[in-house]
Parts: sequence; C-alpha cells; structure tokens
Amino acid sequence: MNFPLNDVCVKRVASRTLLALTLIVVTFGFNGCSDSEFVPAPSVTELSKRITAGIKLVTSTYEGAATGNFPKGSRKILIDSIDSAQKIYVKTNITQALLTQSLNNLNTAIDTYMSKKVITVDPTNLVGQWTFDELDILEEGILLKDYSGKGNNAILKRGHEYWGRGLPTRGTDRNGNVSRTLHFDHGANIEIPYTPEFNQGQISISLWVKLDTLRPFLANQSLASLNRKNGYQLFTDNIGRAVFTVNPAATPGTNITDDNATVLFPGNWYHIAVTFGNGHMVFYRNGVVLKDHIHAGTTLTTNPGVNFVFGQDLPTDKYSLNPLDPNAVDQGGFLRGYLDELRVYKSVLTVEQVASIYAAEKP
Repeated sequence: MNFPLNDVCVKRVASRTLLALTLIVVTFGFNGCSDSEFVPAPSVTELSKRITAGIKLVTSTYEGAATGNFPKGSRKILIDSIDSAQKIYVKTNITQALLTQSLNNLNTAIDTYMSKKVITVDPTNLVGQWTFDELDILEEGILLKDYSGKGNNAILKRGHEYWGRGLPTRGTDRNGNVSRTLHFDHGANIEIPYTPEFNQGQISISLWVKLDTLRPFLANQSLASLNRKNGYQLFTDNIGRAVFTVNPAATPGTNITDDNATVLFPGNWYHIAVTFGNGHMVFYRNGVVLKDHIHAGTTLTTNPGVNFVFGQDLPTDKYSLNPLDPNAVDQGGFLRGYLDELRVYKSVLTVEQVASIYAAEKP
C-alpha cells in the first residue's frame, strides 16, 4: 500500500540524498585530476608513430666522422631498440605497462642516438676535411668532397711516371667497411687547389694512416705536404716515425724538423696529428701527446701557387727529372699505404680537441 509523502518526509529524503552526494564528493573528489593535469596513457598508435620516426632516422643518417654523421655502432643500438618496439607492437594482447615501457625505451634510444651526432671541432679554422665516404667511381680527375663546407674538394691524381703513375684505389677502413678509404702507391695522390687558408702561419693536420711496409732505402713516405720543405710536410721516415718539417718565417730555408719518437708499425691503423704554432710542435698518436717540441716561428711557403697534396710530396706536374732542380722527383717520396679521415686546420688544436677527434673517429 502506498502512503502519500508529507512535507516532512520529502525534506528528510532530500536531506539524506544531499548527505550521500556530499560523502561521494568528499571521498573521491580530491583524488581526481583537473583537465590540465590529466595525462593519457600511451597508445599503440603512438608507438607506431615513434617506430616510423626511428626507421626514418636510421635510413637517413650515416656513420662516420664528418659533421652530422654518427659514431660507429650507434645505428645498430638504435636499430635493436626499434626491433624490440616492433615486437611489442605486433602483439595481439599488450598490457598498458608493457606498451608504456616499450615507448619509453624507444624514445630514450632515439634521444641517445641524436646526442651522438658528430659536431665539427673548431669549424671556423677547419680548412678542409676529406672522409672518402663517397668512393663510387675512382678515375683521374674525380673530385672528393670536402666535408668542412669550405669547398676545398680534392682531386684524384696519378703519380709521376718516375714512381709508376699510381692512382689511389679503394680500400677497407679501420672499421672494416669496404671501399671507405683510399690506398696509395707508386705516387698515387689527391691534390687540393692552393688557397691562402693552407698558409696562415699556424697549422694542424689530423689523419689516419696504415703503412704497407717500411722503406729503409726511401725515408720519405709523404703523408701531407704543401710545397715540400719549402712550406711544410708530414711524412714517415725509414724506421716508421712520423716526422714534420716546416720552413719558418723568421729564418727561411732553415727548416725545423722533428719526429714523434715512436714507430708506426706496418699493417696497423694509427691516428696521427701534428700541430705547429705558439712556439710548439706537438705530435699525437691515438689522441695522446707523444712529444712536445719547443720551437719559435711560423710556417712559410715560398711558392704559394703550389697545391696541397696527400700521398706524395709535390703535385705530379711540379716534379722535375733534373736531379739538380729543387723539385727533383728523385728527392721526393710517396706513401705506400692507406689514408683516411683527413683534416687540415689553420689553427693550433688543443690537447682536448685532438682527443675529441680521436674519440669520434676511433674504431
């Protein structure tokens, strides 16, 4: 039987309802989030987008020492992380915790990869950087890109007939990458057209070298040269020491010559750097100072029209067969071995800068 509700009953019911609603608000209201505080859980779609971004990053970047590249092995780490994320993505039943963890791991891998991008050391004073990463065709006259951005592209050249007219050939680099370095023999060389940037009084040369053999009857295996001893030259002597000679501005014709006091054994890759200026000639091997010679003066070349050369001590067309000529070919020398990651600076690199180059380029 139904009884009509009087005013008192209605008020009691309303009061109880209001109390219940108040308790609900008090109990749960303070545990909620405002719209601005709400963070949605990661979705499968979001993971898919990051996987796509990771794949695009891997396929559009390269390993190497040039600016914008990434150190050896860094791409594999990112690829492994992408593979792990893809395995989670294709699962039919994914827990939210597993999805979140996979997305976080992939984001971390992408951020870590980007943090390793190669940044040029002392870019203002970098005259040229040649990495040999684009060795598609090797013919005389082919240009090899200068990665410094200065436009000092190198030209592939044959050696002098006295040496056998050698031409640089492809080789396997220190990381085991095929056709990513150059092998030199019989005068094979690369030539960079002269620019005053090569002759600014101070100089730093950084390169990787692997000798085929020592040459006891020909002391000069030229690595890098600007007009031979009339300017400056980096070479290895008959027992495998790296030697640098410069023609000082203060006393032209009285060359300053010193060595790194250690042997470069054939068949092994070494990072060699030499700096000259501020009263010092400093030799480095594998990022570490080997010898610091105190010398005054600055570099000088008496013939600024001579091109810079790697692998031979003069441009081929500057040699003379006359043994009495200052450019006599039989007084010169060429490299029998490999060169890679060449850099020339018009400044004196610091210990930290040389170590940084080695760290970025080491196997």
